[in-house]
Amino acid sequence: MFNFSDLLLEQLTLELRFENAFLYIDKCGSILRDIFAKYPSATAESVAVNETKIVLPDTQISLAFSPARIVLNQQYPSGISDIGEFGDFAIDRICKTLEISAYTRVGNRFIYILKIDDEKESLELMKNTGFFNIPQEKVSQMGDTLKSANIKFQITRDDEVGYGISLGHVNRTLNLLQLPKPIKYDASKFILSGLAVDVDFYTMKPVDSGNVKAHELIKKNIKDMESLISGLLK
Repeated sequence: MFNFSDLLLEQLTLELRFENAFLYIDKCGSILRDIFAKYPSATAESVAVNETKIVLPDTQISLAFSPARIVLNQQYPSGISDIGEFGDFAIDRICKTLEISAYTRVGNRFIYILKIDDEKESLELMKNTGFFNIPQEKVSQMGDTLKSANIKFQITRDDEVGYGISLGHVNRTLNLLQLPKPIKYDASKFILSGLAVDVDFYTMKPVDSGNVKAHELIKKNIKDMESLISGLLK
């Protein structure tokens, strides 16, 4: 039986797109100075004319910003306080410094995985969505057993917001690259086999940048994820 609490949130991403912020090249250093003053542990992974990326090593939060977008990301978040607090501060500094008044698109993506060793069990859960159901008589025209399948679809509401949803069974291996410096990574969280559930919530019309608060938006959407995913898979 499916329980939402069994899902592991592997990745949380907030993407804010906007029209070209031409002040980026001139003001990038000022933004970094403000963020580093507030978060001394932050490091600049890359600084370039097309994009700058900052990482908070202790929480594995990353922030990338460019003349066209801001991307806030965290792997295996234990909660939303860290990413929400950092996002509110950093995004506010970027928008004010680059004079960004509106977003052309706001996207909030959640990638979950449910540990399942048997792919047949994943298929049964996907059948619960009602979006995927191949009668056995049609399967038998080609073979004996349906081995694997994926579901991917988008749903929009009143041309205001949309959901992109993808479900599929994954089998993978853990390969940690040999990096020049140690990285924090809890390998015990890594699931080798399971049902991946990828949900991307996004806006379809311009949004005033002052109306978007990272912590508030993530908190609302992560709560909505429980009812949305549970409704699909139960």
